[in-house]
Amino acid sequence: MKRCLITIISWLSMLLLPSMAISANDAAYTFENTLALDITAVYISPTYAKDNMVFVISDNQLYRSQDGGKSWEKIDLYIDNVHYYREQYIYSLLCEGNGIVLLSGYSIDKQQNDDRRDFLIISWDGGNLWHQIYDNSFYNLLSAGGALFGTNDNKQYLMKSTTHGSNWNWELFSSMRLCNYAFATTDGQSLWAIVDNKLWFSNKGIFWEKYSNVNYNNSRIFSYGDSANKVLVICNPDRLMDATISTDNGATWQKIDFKSVPEINPAIYYADITKDGFIVFSTSDNRILISNNYGKTWKVVSEGLTTHASHIKCAVQGESLIVFAGTAKGLFRLQYPLRVESTDTSISDGTKESSTIRFTNGNKHYTVDNQSFAMDVAPFVIDNRTFVPVKYLGEGLDAEVIWDETKNSIIIKKNNTVIELSIYNPTIVINGVPTIMNVNPIIRDNRIFLPPQYIAEPLDYSVQWDQDSKNIRIFK
Repeated sequence: MKRCLITIISWLSMLLLPSMAISANDAAYTFENTLALDITAVYISPTYAKDNMVFVISDNQLYRSQDGGKSWEKIDLYIDNVHYYREQYIYSLLCEGNGIVLLSGYSIDKQQNDDRRDFLIISWDGGNLWHQIYDNSFYNLLSAGGALFGTNDNKQYLMKSTTHGSNWNWELFSSMRLCNYAFATTDGQSLWAIVDNKLWFSNKGIFWEKYSNVNYNNSRIFSYGDSANKVLVICNPDRLMDATISTDNGATWQKIDFKSVPEINPAIYYADITKDGFIVFSTSDNRILISNNYGKTWKVVSEGLTTHASHIKCAVQGESLIVFAGTAKGLFRLQYPLRVESTDTSISDGTKESSTIRFTNGNKHYTVDNQSFAMDVAPFVIDNRTFVPVKYLGEGLDAEVIWDETKNSIIIKKNNTVIELSIYNPTIVINGVPTIMNVNPIIRDNRIFLPPQYIAEPLDYSVQWDQDSKNIRIFK
């Protein structure tokens, strides 16, 4: 696969919002220390919204939370139904969700002449019982596209397994060491690695090519991938505010602009990415940066965080982003709202200025007053009608959006207006009064879509098609 050399494009004139550039910590969002140990690694279940499962490693011991990181228990290893008494050293853990966890490292038997045994073990029940599946150890375990990846114990080889860990194949660069966090993939097919300070790319690991001559000395690469998003981030803990991002699986890269937080200038130490446009950075000056639009604007959150976070993980649960920061003083947990209201009240008449919302066909971002927000779906056109996702339309209108599973209906509330509609039903109920629409709500990719005027107009907004920009404009 032919790839061009990396092009770093500076983002144009980032919007500086008062709510996104904070000179002091916002006490409304506070980190709480839920495990007072020296935390060396944090791992969060990809099905966290359902199983509330988090793992941490401290002093080569494994700890688990099953209530979203609020309380913790130490996990004693029972491997093939035998309690593991040997002294253990943990390299890496991979939480695949739905109770599937892999753990790798080695153990020493002090009573048997320091006999060393490397292991890769798997648990199918969330860490209660473990089974040995391979007699080697791995760093940087990662799962994507139905395959497992890891670097062997001397970090000289990137390895791949398509048999869930029972067999492994060499993939990359013999005798070229990969540092921690130097490999990433969003889909198991497009592979990225930082080797000898350069960024390398491979399609399926068959052939590798140097993607850029940019010096990535000591840089780290992080990835997130699902059906809607393929995001990569590179940051360098030795350089001040140095990070680049790709939101198209590495086809193009952009320099992340931190203009929305001009009062800080630290190094970016660690990153995590999740759905809905969220990126979380830990910095060298003991702060956490949160973006909900893939790095266009940032919020600084550090209230309650007393030291530098060497490891962070995040996940979306309900209407909150849950952030875990692993530090030498403990594991700190933050519950952060998916949408943060602006604190700007400097309007001349003392009232809040109305917003303008724009949706574009085929684009997984919408804007509110030029601030971009990510969606997991895109608007589409049927019979010359543009359908937009009701969830994001409601949020853009600053309305409360509620899904009623018992009725297969969605409720939108704002001020004194209540709107209710059901899937594939042309009847929309506004403040108890039913009205027949000339379309049915449509469900696609687990989201409900509807032409926006049926929601916007009852809330006193106008809807207009902008022929020049090919987007839907919703305004007062």
